[in-house]
Amino acid sequence: MKTIFKNRYLVLIIFILYLLTFNILSYNYFLEDFKNLEIKENKKNLSSLINKIDNKLENIYNITNDYAKWDKTYDFILTKDKQYIYDLFRSNSNTLADLGLDFMIFQNLNYETIYSNFNKNFELKKNNNEFITQIIQEYNKEEHATILTFENRYFYTVKASILKSDSTGKIRGYLFAGKEVSVKELDSAAIFDKIKINPKEEKKFNDSLNSRYLHKIDIFATLKDKDINSYLYFYNHNKQIKFSLKVSQKKEIYIKGQKQILIFNTIISSLFIVLLYILYIHTSYQEKLKKELHEKVKEEIDKQRKQEQLLIQQSKLAAMGEMIGNIA
Repeated sequence: MKTIFKNRYLVLIIFILYLLTFNILSYNYFLEDFKNLEIKENKKNLSSLINKIDNKLENIYNITNDYAKWDKTYDFILTKDKQYIYDLFRSNSNTLADLGLDFMIFQNLNYETIYSNFNKNFELKKNNNEFITQIIQEYNKEEHATILTFENRYFYTVKASILKSDSTGKIRGYLFAGKEVSVKELDSAAIFDKIKINPKEEKKFNDSLNSRYLHKIDIFATLKDKDINSYLYFYNHNKQIKFSLKVSQKKEIYIKGQKQILIFNTIISSLFIVLLYILYIHTSYQEKLKKELHEKVKEEIDKQRKQEQLLIQQSKLAAMGEMIGNIA
């Protein structure tokens, strides 16, 4: 210990290297745990987002099936009774808005439009007939609830077969209904910092989620700076991306973890510095005591030697006096 503390520069270098190694290793080790927690929490929030989309599709699906399995609707496809339309969609009524829909389209088995109705607040660049044509063409016959694209806009869309209320009889047509995807509605609880529809198609992913109505959803998540960005890819039955979302969220767990690790490392480093200082003081004190003791011992030895020399000198003088006396 004495030898070590004699070379203070060597001790200082070793101490600095130790602290750097400790801080780097502990920082990376614990931060990895916080990173995994952040990813799990992000996936949990993304699952909540998918659940909202599923609930929206389920709501539209239930409404569409209710109207498609109505006897009056079943008769209307053949009779085209205007009274039915009047009862259902009176002029200036808010039927679609009350149902939470933007459009409702009645078609026969030949996909000819018998009647269509659009929410009065629903605006398109093209006319409604082009919207109907493209939606019908894009809709896959095997799907019942999906998300479709028109004019770079996205719509929850449901297709239901028109049958009698007891689901008997032959299918007479199809009822299409839907509502435009609203980013604001997706994050009504303000869980995320930003959600936007991402038109860019990305093929790499590192996780996936399941949906009750949509096909498997792939996720590509990245942690950059203070945000965690997640790209959600929604596929159709042909495994083609038809809808994509970019979701941004603050890395709160990760950032808090960084702060906690820094505080932890600061406390440990401070304690180690204090311990090293106490050890240094104790060693210095012990060295001082040894030095003082050594000096006292040396003083006593010198005193003893002086006394011995004095006694020898006195003995010599006494002998000389006796000799002189004998001679005299």
